Amino acid sequence: MQPPGPARLLPTPNWDPVRLAKVERNYSMNYIHTILPAMAEVLGPADTRSVATVVGHQIGMQYHQHVMEMLGYDGPLRERLIKLLGGHGPRCEYSEVGGVPRVCRAG
Repeated sequence: MQPPGPARLLPTPNWDPVRLAKVERNYSMNYIHTILPAMAEVLGPADTRSVATVVGHQIGMQYHQHVMEMLGYDGPLRERLIKLLGGHGPRCEYSEVGGVPRVCRAG
């Protein structure tokens, strides 16, 4: 049942661009954290993994150029990955172990 009268106006936050970007990122991550378990209940783990993989690739392809422009870099993949992951915390570094390339957090 709907309450009588017109709907109230909700307060509009006055956030700076950095805070707004953080809120949008957190919302997006929370969406992923809640949708994957729900998909697994409906589709099962294997189909959820397949769908999530395709969606992840599509999102990555859609935003790749924009992210590289934001990083100000368009070098080899391993260096782009190190620069991207480095923005999330500890420095990352590249190494080869037994001929297998690895990008991992330093330390």
